[in-house]
Amino acid sequence: MNEAKMSKKRVSIYIILIVFTALLFLASVSFIGKSPRIFIEEGVNAKTLWENADYKETFNISEETLKNSPLDYDSLILHGFSAYQLALSQITEADKQVYIDMSIRDLRKALIIKNTDKDGPIFYVLGKAYYCKGANFADLAVKFLELSKEAQWEQVVDMPEWLGLAYAALHDYPKSADAFTEALGLRQPPSDLLLLAIAQSYKQFDSDMAVSYLKLCVDTSKDYKAIIQARLLLGEIFESGDIQSAKEQYSEILTGIGENADAHYRLGEIYAKEDDPIRARSEWRKAIRVDPTHSPSRERLAIR
Repeated sequence: MNEAKMSKKRVSIYIILIVFTALLFLASVSFIGKSPRIFIEEGVNAKTLWENADYKETFNISEETLKNSPLDYDSLILHGFSAYQLALSQITEADKQVYIDMSIRDLRKALIIKNTDKDGPIFYVLGKAYYCKGANFADLAVKFLELSKEAQWEQVVDMPEWLGLAYAALHDYPKSADAFTEALGLRQPPSDLLLLAIAQSYKQFDSDMAVSYLKLCVDTSKDYKAIIQARLLLGEIFESGDIQSAKEQYSEILTGIGENADAHYRLGEIYAKEDDPIRARSEWRKAIRVDPTHSPSRERLAIR
């Protein structure tokens, strides 16, 4: 793979990570604000704390119960759910994973102890917890999110978004696009992040559909960052067959929104392909003036 293609791939991966991470954060916030109903016996103190969103105390009380009764079904659910919520508030990834692992351990135990027709919320949280463990666990994320849907537990609107993320992590882009499209129908007006996520999935197998969603994002978004991401992706798609349109997208960023290192870099790549090294190097130098740490441009100019 030549240097230009490697740089192009880095830019694409960088954008994907931004979009998916932001979407993941929004989905997590949605869950915090709309906790699932959990099916445990009345009178459990930790349940009241959970319903009041006091996740730390829910975690502590259920943990104390589990010390004496390690297979207590209700406490396993409460401990697993609250551990997931606490994971989202951790500063370091290592601390987050400690809580994620506890959540998975306790909820899997609860499923072994008692399988009921009310397991949808458990499957749902397990699916999200496995997604948080990384791409190597995306298959389990998909498994439990799909089980939650099969249990007809769809009380939260972010279920399709999580499925879209999990399928994308598995590189199953058609199913990812289908899930994100379902999410689109549940969120009106659609968010910029959702439009970008759908476009990212379609980009892998249907560029025309990707272009449609990206243009919709450009036309409807009021967030300049989302517009920049959409135009960068449009330019990347157009580079494979319509160089002039690609130039127009990058130029729109620079003239309509402002200086942007990635836009200058991509223009430089186009000029390099057109055998115009002077203009190419000029664009890469502009990229570094905007962002002195822009590594693709620094590599092109052999700056260490």
